[in-house]
Amino acid sequence: MTEGRLSKQVRQQLLPKQAPLLSGWDVGVYHQVGTNGATAHDMYDFMVLPDGRLMISLATVADRGIVAVHLLSTLRAAFRTAACRAQSPGQVLAQCNNLICPDLRPESAITSVYALLDPSSGRLQIASAGFCAPLLWRNGDLVEMREGGTFLGQALDQQFIHEEVLLASGESFVFYSPGVLGVRPETGDVFGPDRARAVLAAAGEATGQTIVDNLCLDLLTFADKDSVRHQDITVIVLSRSIAPQPSVRPRRTLMDELSGLGDTETDL
Repeated sequence: MTEGRLSKQVRQQLLPKQAPLLSGWDVGVYHQVGTNGATAHDMYDFMVLPDGRLMISLATVADRGIVAVHLLSTLRAAFRTAACRAQSPGQVLAQCNNLICPDLRPESAITSVYALLDPSSGRLQIASAGFCAPLLWRNGDLVEMREGGTFLGQALDQQFIHEEVLLASGESFVFYSPGVLGVRPETGDVFGPDRARAVLAAAGEATGQTIVDNLCLDLLTFADKDSVRHQDITVIVLSRSIAPQPSVRPRRTLMDELSGLGDTETDL
């Protein structure tokens, strides 16, 4: 088995077997492994914590072969360990940065985003290490979040600030890897927020997986096929379901009450 095939097989083993099932939420995922010539590789992970929160991590390593696999597996383990310690997303990235920094090769680069979702409240905490700015779909408009922080492993003791979003019913949050921006048509344009906004607007009150599918279909329409297949591409959407309206029992009228009395047997 060649090194390329081996690294691809190991990376597949690092990925979740399915998206998490959360009451009141729909989590959609798309992940594509690029061809053997890809120079950047994605890893994503989910973990439901004992307190019910969901950890979401997504990282892209610019390196090749076994070296990339080693970095991705190290990050996955570090993210999961930190999640069990109830640390904030910013603290998690700072800890991972110090873990990776001493052994990172000068030609390697790692970008990542780490988030914690409280399903009951809708509170989402996010910290980024130079990762693509996530997108928030709210009230028919698309908000591009902050693209913050430096890449992981560039220097020791870096600080990573996290921000918070409160997701309400019908709102969605989109994470996507750099491969989405690397996909280009012959014109050289970038698949940006404007196209994503149009896709989300057309989707309406769709599930997270439907939003993911629509975004990826539009990406294939937008770009050159060779450009797409050479990229690792990952898209994750968290959608909070629209709460069902409680059924209202019709009020009984005076005629209903009198009719009911008429049907009652008495000894009179």
